[in-house]
Amino acid sequence: MAPRGREGRRQLTAPAARARLRLPLLLGCGVALGVLSAQGADLPGALRALPDLGTPWLVLAFVAGRGARDVRRAGLTAIAAVEAGLVTYYVWQATLGAGGSMLSDYGAPVWLVGGALLGGILGGAGWLGEHSESSTTRVLAWGLLAGVPIAEIPHARASGVDYRDLVVAGLVATSLVLVAWATARGRVSPSVLVPVATGLGLLGYGVHEALLAFR
Repeated sequence: MAPRGREGRRQLTAPAARARLRLPLLLGCGVALGVLSAQGADLPGALRALPDLGTPWLVLAFVAGRGARDVRRAGLTAIAAVEAGLVTYYVWQATLGAGGSMLSDYGAPVWLVGGALLGGILGGAGWLGEHSESSTTRVLAWGLLAGVPIAEIPHARASGVDYRDLVVAGLVATSLVLVAWATARGRVSPSVLVPVATGLGLLGYGVHEALLAFR
């Protein structure tokens, strides 16, 4: 029997209300990440490395894609969240004189385009990891996410960032948390996911280094 009266209307409109709030919430998370990244030099301890890390941005993109209606909307929502953060980052630096970071070495246009490209990919991966019936697709989607912090570990170890060991430990812990999340929500076996994530992470690191060589 269909729900009736005021209670029925609440049941029918609750999902729509959550959907309306979802995009502003994701955009707000992007803006908050942009502000924190712009203030990286003033953050305590290992958090000073935040401006040099891509993991928070791509995790945000993956999360943004998981709840979308389809893979196209997943990519667009993820792009919107990441771009909101990057624009906030540059506006914050320009208007308030926040300290520079690795991002500014390449120029805003390159990072805005790169953020849109990678954000769209991770957003699509988030949707596929949640909705795909193919176990191979889910493994690749979640492996791409868990591989992001793995890709950043060699760079963090070789860099001169403050609290380097803590940053590396944090990236390792983040990858393990993402593997646990995939096991719990993505119907993925960790014995399969870990090698895939490691391989994709090392591949991503190699591509990044190759791009730097031709910068």
